[in-house]
Amino acid sequence: MRLEIFCLIIMNGLSMIIINMFNKILIGVNLFGIYHRQDVARESWIHLQKKYPDKIEFNAIQFESENSAPTDYGIPPKFVLERSSKDIVPHGTKELPILKDILDYLYSQVKDDPNYTHFGWINSDIITTSIFVEYFQNHDVRALAASRLDIKEVKNFGQILENGVTPLRFEPAGFDSYIFSKEWWAKYGHLINPYLLGVPEFDPVISGIIAVTGGELYNDPQQPMICHIQHPIKWGSDSPEKDWNINLKKSNPFDHLCFNMMHYHLQHNLCHRKPWGAFMNPQPGEKEFTKDFFDIFSLETSKQIKYIG
Repeated sequence: MRLEIFCLIIMNGLSMIIINMFNKILIGVNLFGIYHRQDVARESWIHLQKKYPDKIEFNAIQFESENSAPTDYGIPPKFVLERSSKDIVPHGTKELPILKDILDYLYSQVKDDPNYTHFGWINSDIITTSIFVEYFQNHDVRALAASRLDIKEVKNFGQILENGVTPLRFEPAGFDSYIFSKEWWAKYGHLINPYLLGVPEFDPVISGIIAVTGGELYNDPQQPMICHIQHPIKWGSDSPEKDWNINLKKSNPFDHLCFNMMHYHLQHNLCHRKPWGAFMNPQPGEKEFTKDFFDIFSLETSKQIKYIG
C-alpha cells in the first residue's frame, strides 16, 4: 500500500507527521432507467474518473436479471445483486436494492486489493465534485456520510463546468453517500442491517452508526462534495417497503438509538443554520456541538460526560 504524507504540523517545537492512508475509492451506484438527473450525475462521475483515474472508480451495481438486456450507463456494470426487496418484504410490490448487499459486494472487490483503501455508495442522481476526491487526499477518513447541496436545474454537466451551480438549499437531514475505509468495514460492517434503498429511514441510521464509530459527517455547504438537482420529494408515501425500513429500525435498539441521535443533532444543531429552509450558513458553535455530542456516544472514545455540580 502506498502511503501519502499530506500534512506536517509543528506543535510545541516538535514535528508531528500525519500519515494519510488514502489511495483509491471504489464507488457503487444502483442505476435504473434513463432520466435527466441521473444522466447529469453520470456525466459528473465519468468526468471525475477521467480527472483522477488513480483515485476514484465508479461501478453500476445491478440486479443479475438486468444482464439479459443491459443499459449502457457509461460506467462498468456489475450484475451481481441476487436478491431485492421482493425477496424479503412481505406483500412488497417494488424491486428495490438492499444497501448492505451493495456494500458487501464492493468490500469483497477491494478487500485484498492494495490499490484500494476505501469503498462506498452514492445515490443515483448525485453529482460529485472534485472536492470529493480532494477531501480524501487531504484527510485521514475512516468512514464518512456526506450531505448534498440542492442546486438549480441544469441542462448537462458541461453547464456546471462552464458556469458553476446556483445553490438553492443545503439538505441537513439526508445523506446521499457513504464511504468506508476497509479497516472500518472489517470492524463495524456487521452493524449495517439490510435496509432498502429508495424509501426513507435508512440514511439517519447509517449516518448515526458512522458518527459513533470513529467516522464523520460531512455537511459543508461552502465546499460541497456532492450536489443534487432539486426536485419534489416523491418517496414519502406509505408502502410495504417503507414499513420494512421502519420496522427494521424499531426492532434493532442500536439502530433506533442512532436514528434518534441524528434527529436530535438535526433539530438542535444543524437546523439553527440561516436562512431557515435553505440552511446555507452554519452558526457559531455548530462544529463544537457536533464533536461534543458524538464524542459522548462514541464507541471509540475514553471521554466521559462532564457532569455539572
